[in-house]
Amino acid sequence: GEIGRIKNENGRNVRDPLREEEILSTVGREAGIYSDEVQKVYRTVLCESRLLQNIGMSGYGLLGERLSHSLSPEIHKALGGYAYRLFEISPDGLGRFMKEGKFEGVNVTVPYKKAVIGYLDRLDESASRVGAVNVVLRRNGELVGYNTDVYGCKKALCSSGIEVCGKKCTVLGTGGGAQAVRAALEELGASKISFVSRSGEPNYHHLEGIFDTQVLINATPVGM
Repeated sequence: GEIGRIKNENGRNVRDPLREEEILSTVGREAGIYSDEVQKVYRTVLCESRLLQNIGMSGYGLLGERLSHSLSPEIHKALGGYAYRLFEISPDGLGRFMKEGKFEGVNVTVPYKKAVIGYLDRLDESASRVGAVNVVLRRNGELVGYNTDVYGCKKALCSSGIEVCGKKCTVLGTGGGAQAVRAALEELGASKISFVSRSGEPNYHHLEGIFDTQVLINATPVGM
């Protein structure tokens, strides 16, 4: 927790991928024929260290599993002028982070938009309706979940001049983001909404049922 606090005060994120790879490479060379076993132990130690540091971080940030691609800290700094962290948490550490974390608020991205719900004290109407959360705020000692993805999707469609009213729409993906897209399309009057995933029908290998799609929306991590 103390290391996390120091990094927090100096505007640094917990994870330093290059430094971690350097450590793993060094111990692997020194361990010789036992390199795989030793590196596995060190990965576990590094993961636990990151979790403890993230728990000690205050303020605001982005919660997800893999965030090295994220430009969120730069965007928030440019628009709001405040520190914004990357809370990169493994699935088995999510519960501890949500229960013990010192954060004031987090945006939530894949794969936790549904998983965080079980750790929240309550949901607002938008999150309850969608069944997914992309914003968590600490309000009077409670963790409250919100969903702004519906508004964001509607705004993006309207700003781009994409008309969905009365049209057949297909959404790629079935996660929390896809459920928000569904709600947005329903509010905008889409006549039919289909989902494509890796399993079930239709899927990425059998698309016969959606050849008449007029609007296609990607709600998968592809491209992030």
